[in-house]
Amino acid sequence: MINFPEVLTFWLDLDVDGFRIDAVPYFIESASLENETRSDRDVASTNYFYLNPTATKDRPENYPIVQEWKDHINNYTASKNNDKVRFICTEGYSDIDYVMKWYDYGVDFPFNLFFVKDGDIVDDAVMDTAENVYDIFIKWLDNMPSNKTVNWVLGNHDFSQIATRIGLYRTDGLHLSVLLMPGVTTLYFGDELGMTDTYLTCLYSRDPWRTPYQWDNTTASGFSINSTPFLKVNPNYSTVNLATEKEANFSHYKNIQQAIALRNTTVWREGTVDVELIEDQVVGIARQLDGDDPIVVLMNWENSTATVDLDNYFDSLPDELSLEIADIYSGLSTKIGDTYSKSSIELPEYGTMVLRGTSS
Repeated sequence: MINFPEVLTFWLDLDVDGFRIDAVPYFIESASLENETRSDRDVASTNYFYLNPTATKDRPENYPIVQEWKDHINNYTASKNNDKVRFICTEGYSDIDYVMKWYDYGVDFPFNLFFVKDGDIVDDAVMDTAENVYDIFIKWLDNMPSNKTVNWVLGNHDFSQIATRIGLYRTDGLHLSVLLMPGVTTLYFGDELGMTDTYLTCLYSRDPWRTPYQWDNTTASGFSINSTPFLKVNPNYSTVNLATEKEANFSHYKNIQQAIALRNTTVWREGTVDVELIEDQVVGIARQLDGDDPIVVLMNWENSTATVDLDNYFDSLPDELSLEIADIYSGLSTKIGDTYSKSSIELPEYGTMVLRGTSS
């Protein structure tokens, strides 16, 4: 039988500081072996979702198991007599109450997968409108315990890449938004480039979003010297690749780099967060701290322009804001550094702007 604390120690001794615990809702099944009830889903009787998995998922016995592992990590850190940060995060698709409960059992942060699935694994996250996106932000912020670390996940190895799910025009906006919210943002490889699913001739597979990383425009996108790797490279690799986006003046990759740089500011680390739905089509985020220039993210989710007056939504912003980052499809790349009146900011269709308050 595996002694999991010993496994943790093995990796801790090798200077591994973080552990992602997979599929935590499924550790324990009901000891009474009762039958599960029929769900109302129109699926075959052989399908997992034909039944309500109340006896095999989200059992209360799951939580103390991970608590024991976290306690082991804490004891290991204490034995080293240092202040090194070592953490556990958990992965599981569940309703919000089950997810939040992991915080109570020592988990540093459970993965926030509500931008991927709407609670349980069967239903896709709904992101048709700005209100849908706003609601996902608020669901987590309103339910998480105070003084805990928030997490944002836009994609992973189990489901289509974010650019495929919501479209390239919206991809920058959502990445900039989650990166400038407080907490830990978890990116799936290739999302930072705007990689999309690769067409493969199969009935069902997770392979379309697991194709090789697009490093450059050489053979097999620089992933291999073999021109035909096991999974084929997306044909768009000649233009969508890391080398090209590093060289470009503006790219998905460059925008994410700039957002990460803003995470080093005091206002991002210590500032308040206010998320607002503006004119039913814009998600607005304000990070503010006395004595520091605020960060404002405005993400237009719709295919029409929007003019917003920030005084109607955020208090205490300076009169003028400077454009720091713009999504690459907005047409605002030449406007970086320009100042805007907070009372009248025009956002192009699907456009996202990251603004800083100008010092007085």
